[in-house]
Amino acid sequence: MTAPRDELMQVVAGLGEQAKRRAAGGARVLGVHLEGPYINPGKLGAQPDAAAVAVRDEVLKYLELAPIRVVTIAPEISGHIDVISEMASRGVHV
Repeated sequence: MTAPRDELMQVVAGLGEQAKRRAAGGARVLGVHLEGPYINPGKLGAQPDAAAVAVRDEVLKYLELAPIRVVTIAPEISGHIDVISEMASRGVHV
């Protein structure tokens, strides 16, 4: 979900902690879909108005915190192609 950076950082960190845990015989988090905030602010749809431009260091921090497997990102935003290439090289589906 698209949300302010500080909120997303907390949520991603929490998901990362959950991904490390697994009760015997229980389900586990296999990966996270970061569905924002890197979407086009003119095409938010049902997303809250908290779209942001992807910054490489920020994205890498999210990848450190949790097993990010999928990221929704607007390729038409300036600078996003480089971030997309970086994430794809790390096995993230964009």
